[in-house]
Amino acid sequence: MGLTARIRTADDPEVERCLSLYYEELDRRFDTGFDVELTPQADIEETTPPRGVFLTVQHRSDGDTDPALGIGALRLEQPGVAEMKRMWVSPEARGMGAGRLLVESLEAAAVEFGYREVWLDSNSTLTEAISLYRSMGYTDIARYNTHPFAHVWLGKTLP
Repeated sequence: MGLTARIRTADDPEVERCLSLYYEELDRRFDTGFDVELTPQADIEETTPPRGVFLTVQHRSDGDTDPALGIGALRLEQPGVAEMKRMWVSPEARGMGAGRLLVESLEAAAVEFGYREVWLDSNSTLTEAISLYRSMGYTDIARYNTHPFAHVWLGKTLP
């Protein structure tokens, strides 16, 4: 069964459910735990086209109300540069191509919105995600934020 990415809003119940699961996983995986209150939060307008977007990934045959397998967001970081945020794939969907589909879909949205680059930050314990980004052409860039849980900053120039 194939996968598809769907546009959602930041206040969509499936986005909120996935974010909660994502934050729980980060809290378990990070040595220091994770506190969402210490991280920058995008408002709904920042993740709404044409400035940004929130996506879920689901089985192609699922309806819009069926559970999402993962999420990802894109928001304006600075003129010409989008930031990829809140990338997460449920453990049971890992290895199915959901993360790659989310990144490709977010990059396509960035091109559509007129961005020339995509940046992201990550925690060094998220080795699977960092490996995925690098395999898709993301390279090390200078630190661009003061996110307290970030150790790695990556970027990619879009076609």
